[in-house]
Amino acid sequence: MKSTHFIFSLFFALLFVACSKELELDNSFLLEPVFTENQSDFTDSEIMEAAYSLYRFPYSFEAQEVNGTALFYENSASIKQVSSSESSYELCTDNQQQAMLWAKESIYTSAIEFTVVSVVETEKYFEVKKVNNASNSDIILSRIHKCSYLQRYSFNNESLNVKIGVFNFKPFSVERIKSLIEYLWFIDNANKKALSSFTTETSENYIHTIYQLEIEIATEGNFDKLHVSKMVYTVHKTSGEINRTFAAVKSINGKQR
Repeated sequence: MKSTHFIFSLFFALLFVACSKELELDNSFLLEPVFTENQSDFTDSEIMEAAYSLYRFPYSFEAQEVNGTALFYENSASIKQVSSSESSYELCTDNQQQAMLWAKESIYTSAIEFTVVSVVETEKYFEVKKVNNASNSDIILSRIHKCSYLQRYSFNNESLNVKIGVFNFKPFSVERIKSLIEYLWFIDNANKKALSSFTTETSENYIHTIYQLEIEIATEGNFDKLHVSKMVYTVHKTSGEINRTFAAVKSINGKQR
């Protein structure tokens, strides 16, 4: 993945602030649909209901709420200049001081005077909260993965069918795989809705499937496009290697603008 990953990451941080507001414009006139946990077939009516209601995730989905705050995952391009010939990757550490240093060094906020006001540590990440000195309402959450949970070195997030990291949080279980994949999905798909999310397993792999809905907003006078697709994440039971594949399922017309 080239240095364009950093540009993508900047855009993605803004998505956390903007996408919910965009999708919630004029979209509360339908009741929220109720899907079964492993549902894989969706009627046009169900898709319309998911698109134009306040629905976001299945009931059991491990969603993360950032409440309109910009969320940014620090990467190798955000802490140094990366040439077009180099690959960038999301950072990880198990040292809180190192995480704070990277958050302070981030070129995403280097042109603005920010104050670090708190650091939160979970099993998955360090989260450094930074507040703009000129505006207390301007808040950025800088996150750094914990290596003991997840490493995302040498992967290309610009491809939908690709190795996307290594899971290190052993012992593995169906519950832990579900939590991991829904976390990864949320990082990469802030502007989509999850219709169903479930885990199966073979002798060698855990297989987690998420059916997702993307809303393509139309210009005035045209119809929105509603795209349902299938994301399949495979986690090897020994190495922890995570691979992701993508398949389009169906597209329908939404409402007219």
